[in-house]
Amino acid sequence: MEPNSIHATTSNIDLSILSETIKILPTLLGSAAALIASIAAIRGINAWKREFQGKKKIELAEESLTLFYQARDAIRRIRNPLGNSDEGRSKIPEHEKTDFSGKTVPHVYVILERFEKEEHIFNKISAMRYRFMAVFGNKSESPFESIRKIINDIFLAARMYGMRIDLMQEARNNEESLQKARDESMKNMKTIWYMGEDDIIEAQIKIATEELETICRPVILES
Repeated sequence: MEPNSIHATTSNIDLSILSETIKILPTLLGSAAALIASIAAIRGINAWKREFQGKKKIELAEESLTLFYQARDAIRRIRNPLGNSDEGRSKIPEHEKTDFSGKTVPHVYVILERFEKEEHIFNKISAMRYRFMAVFGNKSESPFESIRKIINDIFLAARMYGMRIDLMQEARNNEESLQKARDESMKNMKTIWYMGEDDIIEAQIKIATEELETICRPVILES
C-alpha cells in the first residue's frame, strides 16, 4: 500500500474516533456533573447532620444544667428550717391525725409535703439521666446519681429522726444510749434542715453541679 493511502486511512480512523468522542462527550460531562453534585450533596448532608447533632447536644447540656440549678434551689426550699405549724399536716395518715392534733408535725410529713411541690423538677432530672448518658457516656451518670441520693438521704433522715426521738425517750435512764441517740438525732437534723455555711447537703449539691458543669460547659461554649 502506498504511503498516501495509509495516511488517508489513518486520518479517516482519527476523524471517526473524534466524531464518536464528540457524540458521547455530553454524556460524559453530564455523568461527571452528576457525580460532582452527588459528592457535594453527601458532604452537605453530613455537614447538616453534624450541625444538627451538635445543636441537639448543646440543647441537652443547657437543659440538664438548668434542671440542676432548679434542683439546687428546690432542695433549699425543701430544707428551709422556717415554716408554719400547719405544714405537713396534709400528709399525715388519717389514723394518725388525732395523735398529732395541736402538736408539732413530724419532720417526715413536712419534707414530704414540700417535696411534692418540687417533684416535677426531680422527675425531669430522672428522665433526662438516660438521654444524657446516651450522648455523653456512662461516666456522665454520676451527678444524676448524686442528686437522687441526696433526696433519698433527706427522706431517710426525716424518717429516722422520729425513731431517734423515741429511742431518746426509752434511753433516758441510760446515759450512754441516750447520748448515742442524741448524736444520731443531730446527724439526722443536719441532713433534714439547712444548717448554714458548713451545710453537708449544700456541699454535696455543689459537687454534683460542678461535676455536671465540667461536662456541659465546654459543649455550650463551643456554640
